[in-house]
Amino acid sequence: KLHHMLHNIYKKYEGAFKNNKHEGFGRLKQLDGETFIGEWKDGKINGMFSGCEELYSLDLSTFNTKNVLRMDSMFQGCTYLFILNMSSFDTSNVQNMSRMFDRCFNFPSLNISHFKTSSVRDMESIFHNCRKVMTLNLSQWETPLVTSFSGMFSGCTKLSNVSLNNFDTSNAIYMDNMFLRCLNLTYLNIRHFKTSKVVTMENMFDGCEVLTSLDVSSFDTSNVVNMSGMFCSAFSLRSLNLSNFRTRKVERMDYIFNHNIMLTSLDIRNFDTINVDVKKNFFNGINKKGKIYLNSDKISNGILKQLPRGWEFIEK
Repeated sequence: KLHHMLHNIYKKYEGAFKNNKHEGFGRLKQLDGETFIGEWKDGKINGMFSGCEELYSLDLSTFNTKNVLRMDSMFQGCTYLFILNMSSFDTSNVQNMSRMFDRCFNFPSLNISHFKTSSVRDMESIFHNCRKVMTLNLSQWETPLVTSFSGMFSGCTKLSNVSLNNFDTSNAIYMDNMFLRCLNLTYLNIRHFKTSKVVTMENMFDGCEVLTSLDVSSFDTSNVVNMSGMFCSAFSLRSLNLSNFRTRKVERMDYIFNHNIMLTSLDIRNFDTINVDVKKNFFNGINKKGKIYLNSDKISNGILKQLPRGWEFIEK
């Protein structure tokens, strides 16, 4: 029980209880006299330091977290937090990490490579707007139960490298905004991603301005409904091989290739746009010349007419 565990860490808890568990707003006084304020639900920590905007340094190296189930919003909005010691964190039982570091604007780096994430189910917006983080080593993170990666790295504008080698996305349902506005991301290895259950990839790579190549050939998009803005404003992409994409269920593709100003090769030979609203803009701001590989019987004329005249149509 978390509240029993915390008795060994904190000198005094002042706040609401329900069924003999911490519930609602509470004040936790540490043995050294330092006081923290946070929200509790069913005896589980939730948003503990959320909104502590003036907090600059935080040493949690003595925390025993082996029984913690929720860390969602734990540091959300700690906009000035610069130093954070989580070296003792045991996250092996944590199920929710959504928005854990959301809007931690000031972090230059995060030492979280030791996190055990095999029990986590939700990582939505975990690093949202961590604007100063340049690299993230998540190579040892295991994610077999995660259903939502929505907005995971969105707004990480200085992030240039992220290691996702061990990610298991076989249960993922939401990948919308996952890399949105990762303006400085230069390389991304997601060839191993399993996406057969994913229903939305909206704005997934929108704003990845310096990414020159992207291998999504392994993606299974047979259940995706929304691809709106998926590659929008990926200014540096020169080619996209989407030949394995199955789009029969897709209803939204608006802005999918907008502002791909360097794109000269686009393979959409298996695209089927039968359910797509053709009035939306698909190719606004795209390169004026290029080659597109397609099956014109499955692509609406209303969509193809949006391509600049310099594009060569190659039937496949």
